[in-house]
Amino acid sequence: ISAVIDRNPARHAALSAQALALWQQSGNRHLINAGRYNVAAALHKAGRNAEILDELQALAEDGRALQDWDLVSGALDVRGGALRALRRWPEAGVSMGQSLRAAWDGLQTVATMYALWNVAQLLPRLGHAALAAQTMAACAAQWQERCGEFEPSDARDLTRVRRSARRLLGPPAAQAAWQRGAALPLAEVVRAVLVVL
Repeated sequence: ISAVIDRNPARHAALSAQALALWQQSGNRHLINAGRYNVAAALHKAGRNAEILDELQALAEDGRALQDWDLVSGALDVRGGALRALRRWPEAGVSMGQSLRAAWDGLQTVATMYALWNVAQLLPRLGHAALAAQTMAACAAQWQERCGEFEPSDARDLTRVRRSARRLLGPPAAQAAWQRGAALPLAEVVRAVLVVL
């Protein structure tokens, strides 16, 4: 499945749409919303970002109505990623901040780490390079402790954030921010990010 997702986003979107069509027949709102989310995420991977913004906002609203905080967070996170891809940085920050708050307030630890991971990649664009390094380092440490090793694409994200921090802060300050972040508890990182978003 991951090969289809990573190597052929258009095929992934088509398969997700087929699954959604079947789930819609069930009438199960949770399954239907999961299918809608999968289609939107696949379209995001395929670079069709502008067309999914409204659907992801609607999914977040449906998630709130159902108190499905994982769905709320995931939909807003992908929406933030789509806005980031469209270079709409401030709007991306708002959406990602809402994603993080929904995950954290809903006690969704894995969703919180996904939200932090993605927002760390946006923070330099919002003028927060040191916080980006701290956030990514904290998230990386938490992820390895709780979930294990990284995928190759995750390693590329880490490298990009570290490189950006070195360029914007200088190597010593970037390394200091990274080391500080790696030692921070998750709650402290969440608080720091939510202050700026």
